[in-house]
Amino acid sequence: MGNKDTDKELLRSFLEFLRNEHEITLMYPMLFKESKSWVKTPPRKGDRVAINITLDGKVPNESQEDVMINQFLDNFGND
Repeated sequence: MGNKDTDKELLRSFLEFLRNEHEITLMYPMLFKESKSWVKTPPRKGDRVAINITLDGKVPNESQEDVMINQFLDNFGND
């Protein structure tokens, strides 16, 4: 794997790309686990999600994203 700082910037750029170009953002999975509609299982990749409710989701701030990115980079390739 490359330099951790470089990898971190690449992942941050990817998250920005998703937000700006595809209107996709990270949300904490707790939103889905606390909803009875999901039976405590978050949607899987490719699942279609229709939500007809007022939604109060928490989007990670930059420092929380840094923590997640660091955790990912620390564990990436260790599977």
